[in-house]
Amino acid sequence: MSIAGAGRIWAALVLAILLAGCGASLGGRQLRDDIGRATLRDIQLHVPEVLADHGYTINQRRETRTRIYYETSWLYRAPFEDEVDRGVHEVRTRFFVQGRRGGSDFFDVEIRVENAVRGILPGGDWSPLATPDFEDHMRSVSDELMMNINAGVRIRGGL
Repeated sequence: MSIAGAGRIWAALVLAILLAGCGASLGGRQLRDDIGRATLRDIQLHVPEVLADHGYTINQRRETRTRIYYETSWLYRAPFEDEVDRGVHEVRTRFFVQGRRGGSDFFDVEIRVENAVRGILPGGDWSPLATPDFEDHMRSVSDELMMNINAGVRIRGGL
């Protein structure tokens, strides 16, 4: 095998390893945020409502005694200005919300968000991207969820 051939193999292996790390998120960049503690009722009430207000549709919902999980479908949206500046022409985003029973009747709630774009990679493949405008969007949804579920905890905690 020639040196050039071996170099291409090493480059392909490095690229495969890097993409495998991103592949767990199914083509999107994942951001995470802990959004507080909530009762099961507040999660069931506010998570679907807030996500729907932002255009997201619940695709999966699973609930056990100790966990509750929501996953939205991909929302295909117009690119943010800073995404367009990078050559992006198509964007999809989805949210995951998971509550794990902490103590007593409260769940510790975490939100994850994937963002994938087309227009950066040759061949039109989806690639992960998290720009400041996208992070602001994620934060606004996360903050709204936090305010809604934590308000329920405060009201019940004060009785």
